[in-house]
Amino acid sequence: MRVPQGSPFRSPRNGRPRAAFDEGRHDEGRPLPDTLSTPAPPDLDRASLDALGLGLYRIDGEGRCTFINRAGLDLLGYREDEVLGRNMHDLIHHSHPDGCPYPRSACPLVAANRAGRPVRLSNETLWRRDGGFFMAEYSAWPLPGEGSVVTFADLARQGGAQDRLALQVTVSRMLAGTADLEEVLPRLLAAVGGAFDARAAVFWSLSHRERRLNPEALWAAPGLDAAPLAAQPLGRGAGLPGRAWEEDEILCAAPEEDGRRAAAEAAGLRFALAIPLRSGRRLLGVIEVFLPEPIPVDDDLLDSAAALGQQVGQYLRRRRAEEALRSREEEFRALAENLPQLTWMADPDGAITWFNRRWYDYTGTTPELVQGWGWRDLLHADHRARVEESHRQAIATGEVWEDTFPLRGADGRFRWFLSRAVPIPDDEGRLLRWFGTSTDITEQRRAEFRALAAERRLRFALQVARIGSWSWDFETETMEADEGVQAIFGLAGGEDGVPARDFFDRIHPDDRARVEAAFAAARASQGEFDLEFRVVTGADEVRWAVARGGVERRPFGRSLYALGITWDLTERKRHEEDLARAKEAAEDANRAKSQFIANMSHELRTPLSAIIGYAELLDEEAGDLGAEAEPIREDLARIESSARHLLTLINGVLDLSKIEAGKMEVDIETFDPAAVAREVGDTVESLMARKANRFTARVAPDLGLMHSDPVKLRQCLFNLLSNAAKFTEGGEVTLDARREGDRIVFRVADTGIGMTPEQQARLFQRFAQADVSTTRRFGGTGLGLALTRAFAGMLGGTVAVESAEGQGTTFSLTLPADARAPEAEAVPAPATRTEDAPILVIDDDPHMRDLLGRFLGRDGLPVAVAADGEAGLSLARDLRPSAILLDVMMPRMDGWAVLAALKADPVTAEIPVIMISMFRETGLAYSLGAADYLTKPIDWTRLKAALDRHRRQPGPGLALIVEGEPATREELRDLLAAQGWKVAEAADANSARAHMAESAPDLLLVNMEMPEVGGFALLRALRRDEALRGVPVIALTEGGLPPEERARLRDQVRQVIQTGEDSVDELCDELRRIAAERTGRLPEQAMGDETNGEAAPG
Repeated sequence: MRVPQGSPFRSPRNGRPRAAFDEGRHDEGRPLPDTLSTPAPPDLDRASLDALGLGLYRIDGEGRCTFINRAGLDLLGYREDEVLGRNMHDLIHHSHPDGCPYPRSACPLVAANRAGRPVRLSNETLWRRDGGFFMAEYSAWPLPGEGSVVTFADLARQGGAQDRLALQVTVSRMLAGTADLEEVLPRLLAAVGGAFDARAAVFWSLSHRERRLNPEALWAAPGLDAAPLAAQPLGRGAGLPGRAWEEDEILCAAPEEDGRRAAAEAAGLRFALAIPLRSGRRLLGVIEVFLPEPIPVDDDLLDSAAALGQQVGQYLRRRRAEEALRSREEEFRALAENLPQLTWMADPDGAITWFNRRWYDYTGTTPELVQGWGWRDLLHADHRARVEESHRQAIATGEVWEDTFPLRGADGRFRWFLSRAVPIPDDEGRLLRWFGTSTDITEQRRAEFRALAAERRLRFALQVARIGSWSWDFETETMEADEGVQAIFGLAGGEDGVPARDFFDRIHPDDRARVEAAFAAARASQGEFDLEFRVVTGADEVRWAVARGGVERRPFGRSLYALGITWDLTERKRHEEDLARAKEAAEDANRAKSQFIANMSHELRTPLSAIIGYAELLDEEAGDLGAEAEPIREDLARIESSARHLLTLINGVLDLSKIEAGKMEVDIETFDPAAVAREVGDTVESLMARKANRFTARVAPDLGLMHSDPVKLRQCLFNLLSNAAKFTEGGEVTLDARREGDRIVFRVADTGIGMTPEQQARLFQRFAQADVSTTRRFGGTGLGLALTRAFAGMLGGTVAVESAEGQGTTFSLTLPADARAPEAEAVPAPATRTEDAPILVIDDDPHMRDLLGRFLGRDGLPVAVAADGEAGLSLARDLRPSAILLDVMMPRMDGWAVLAALKADPVTAEIPVIMISMFRETGLAYSLGAADYLTKPIDWTRLKAALDRHRRQPGPGLALIVEGEPATREELRDLLAAQGWKVAEAADANSARAHMAESAPDLLLVNMEMPEVGGFALLRALRRDEALRGVPVIALTEGGLPPEERARLRDQVRQVIQTGEDSVDELCDELRRIAAERTGRLPEQAMGDETNGEAAPG
């Protein structure tokens, strides 16, 4: 049957359809080619025997099978384990075609095997595993000793395949008989051409780096000019060889339009066969055969071509591996010659085969003297036996050898060397050779001896001073201590020291973890330690001890030992403990007072916050009723004013308590101090008006921005201005703000009663005013100025006063414009966002839940509420709210515990949480992952701004990354996630199709150059799927695509991006454009909303 022009026929190896053809059968008497009668050369490996197209097995003297190749198993239908060890006559040669038994005594093959002579038979019946049989021709050759090698072939499959069977044997011999690739390729092509009745053949070598097929060898029949057929390289998918590469198939077709069709037709070549050359799964090249006419294509042809491809592929891989090994060995020797150490190589049994030049320069020897085992003669007599034994053990076990010993030089003197040898295995893990180095450490040894002498001198000095000394060897985990240290710990030392664990076990259990951590830190940083701890002796006596010292390290970072001194500190500690107990008693009383104030303040502030909130809410509702509600609004204003006044007093007491306990935090923000000054001025206008005072605020235009705590600045200014308003009547109060260098000065001047020097001395004391009469006349608690000075100190500033009795007072508040710590401020990353979800309120106070619900409801925001932390966590998981308002002070599970649980749960970790509390603890809030922090009573404007900042918006969608390299996938995943994309990953085209079948992506990023990804095949699948046809694709390349493939790619994807230094910006810009198209936002918004409002502290 003739093959139509252009119709490809593929290899049956992967189960795809074969060509239909009529099998030709040959006469039973047709002889096998001569090559079948010659046994396979003994140096062929298993892979080569498996690649033969005829069956081959080996039997022992009793006729039992000891080996069978792949073709033999295929012809007989057996598995290898079903054949090995079985008598082959009983298994496959037991009956005639009519079913009559064929006894062993009548079988020529059995007789020939026993006699040790060759035999060749034709038209013999061989039985398959399935009960069928075939007529075969086989030959047997005796083996040295006993047994035979038998080859056999199905006569029904001979004919045209006969030559190709012979080709396999010829190729096997050819490849086994030469190591020169350039020499064997022309002869190989000639043999292939002859077997297929071809007129020309080309060997195409695949360059994975250049991603193309290069013509490496050409054969042509005499008189045929075939040079144009191998004139240019071919890309993937170009021409029949390029298609065989791309589709990984044996292809048969007419010459294609790849620039060579005209040359082929001019040479009378109308049919071509492309055979991929593989070793395992790796493609190494293609053999292309040109014929004058199409030939019948049957299973034998395709099987023979596939076997040929495997034979040549395995040979190519082996040759290239050998060439690479030779190249590496040459590079290795060149490198070893230039190393500063003495270097050498040895056989697997340890015999030295090579030394570098430095060895001979140092030892003054020749190769004849030291190669093999002669190097041992250079060892010092005192060390030779030990070194020989350690070397022998390393050779026997295959482990790394390392030893230190003196070696004689050319001048007859010995120097110390550190010698080390490592085993070098081959690709299959077998020991190939040893490589060793010998490094001169003579000076290091001398330094060690000097150090030991210095240690002895130090030990004597410590003994005279009655200070104990000790050393800790980190390698052996033993400690050596003198008598003084042993007495403190109640331990007795031995010749080999005491296990370090014994010393640590004597340390008091309450101190042990701290001491161990300090030693671990010193050991890790090569640092010093200075510790005080308790020791429990064997008599259960507790003593105090001091340990001071440092850690010494070996080169290359390995700890050698710690050196330290220790002395008894018990008596001093007893005096300190007495003092500490007295101090602790006083502090307990003070803490009890602070805790009482904090508890009472909280109990008072909770109802006051509700009173203020309801008063504000009722005032807004009364305002809608008109003029008749004015009396009610006045009453509500009095309620709110009184509540705020009481709240101010409580806050002052609580702030003083927190300052006293050292728990007051500074929350650094960036803000406009001029705006704060004007805001406070507006607030005190009513205070000024009560005593007919004229108020003036003068704010310089060049104040600039401040990096400080605006809440504490606002409180300081309010305290100073309210103080001035209180002690001035019918006068003037002035607020002046100006910048002086890197500081900003706020001055509050009044024309009030002024102060005497004695009154000024008591001015900043807590709960004190100028005198008792001042309190009776003007009121107040005496907290304001004390708080002002404390806040100023916390912000790095000062408060000063100038006053004279009857002439008014001027306070100067001086603060740094930038109160931040030297470290850079950390800005929280924008939260991940979703839409149309409720706002969850978690608060144990029903009044606050009601107030927050009504406030949020006025803006049309959906609200869900929870009365405690456990219910809040459950609702958060079920509702996935757009934001959470979380109270801190709650029973059972407080707000901090709820916040930690929310951030630890992957389902709720990305939900923005706004903390609400009586206390300003923003540092703790942000460190636990809060998005914002508000204090009670709630400023509704600030709450609205915080919700606008943090409520979640929709993301651009799902992006699928198809990339074989895990590190690159991780980089792309981080980049996409930062722009709000959900991300899925696939390592190859099959995984990508599985992902898309389960969930259609909104964006596809594909590496087009990794073979395991299969980018072009994936693009074809996308075009065929109507549901996925519109998915935008970004193709990533490394610059290795040929120009024609890159041009073809641009028509199939949205963007082609070549990876490099500028590729990240280009990719980000394209992702923003895609996100903008999907979300309707401007491209610059696609990265997520910028954080605005109050900055989170770092």
